[in-house]
Amino acid sequence: MILAVCAGVAFDQPPTDCSPVSPVSSFAVRASFSLDSSPLLVQHFIKDLQIGLSEANRMGLALPGLALAQQLFVSVQALGAGRQATTALTLALEAMNGIKQQDKQ
Repeated sequence: MILAVCAGVAFDQPPTDCSPVSPVSSFAVRASFSLDSSPLLVQHFIKDLQIGLSEANRMGLALPGLALAQQLFVSVQALGAGRQATTALTLALEAMNGIKQQDKQ
């Protein structure tokens, strides 16, 4: 879900209606966006994703979405935004598509 929202932000498109999303998913979205005073930092999220991937591997599970998320957030960290909130994912999407902030204005 966070990927879809960040893609919309990167390309100046508002997110689609999320009303059909399950309550659990919408809770996860709210948590991902850290609407409270303690945002989830990219560097911490990468650590959590790595734990999830390691456990999935140990259990013999293929979770390509989790692997993709980890790759994208590692890209964000490589761009120097590891200490930003997870919504910095827009930076990786913009970099992958050659979009600069001044191009959006």
